[in-house]
Amino acid sequence: MKKYVFGLAFWLAFVSVSCSSDDSNSQTEDPFFNINVGSKWVYRNYYSWNDTPQAFAEGALDTVAITGTQVVQGLTFAVKTVRQGGNTIRETLVRVNNQGHLVEIWPSDTLETVTETTGLVLHPGTDSNYSYTYPAILVSDIGDIVNQLVPPATITVENNDYFAYFFQGTFTPNVEGPEFFTKTFGDHYAPGIGMIKSVNKAISGTGTYERRLISYDLQ
Repeated sequence: MKKYVFGLAFWLAFVSVSCSSDDSNSQTEDPFFNINVGSKWVYRNYYSWNDTPQAFAEGALDTVAITGTQVVQGLTFAVKTVRQGGNTIRETLVRVNNQGHLVEIWPSDTLETVTETTGLVLHPGTDSNYSYTYPAILVSDIGDIVNQLVPPATITVENNDYFAYFFQGTFTPNVEGPEFFTKTFGDHYAPGIGMIKSVNKAISGTGTYERRLISYDLQ
């Protein structure tokens, strides 16, 4: 299984690993994440290079859709397809494990052993006890990233209010320099809807990339 710090300008990736046992094939029935076939979410992308609201530039729209299911070694995954400008830019497999965590694998992972514990935790649902720490790598180890759920709260996204659970990542550097400082980022999920806002930060400097929900159609 893969763990990444990835993306444009070395964005702080928001990934972690679940630890659980016992099979569960009911992820398409999960009421929190609602990853039923046919569900679709549309996000507007925003970019900033100096962490000020006025500096955000509006980018392309992303459409995320659940386009099918796939059984992998006895576990049922939903096929998540991400499109931008009509072109498919990424396709992964997602499921809810028996701890209520939304996990994701790449198609190439299916060539290896896949179990209940396999997958990157995109969000732990309502499990406030789950946390994961991993190193941030930029040529060398430059600090630690701790992911943990924070208390839910109502937030406004594109003029709509949502009661959301924020799976927050906190980067704490272990090197000195004006471009390295403590940063928070992560994904907000609203129960029964899905991800409503995602925030990524550049691993050095002040770059920010956000995805904000503008519409959705749930099945």
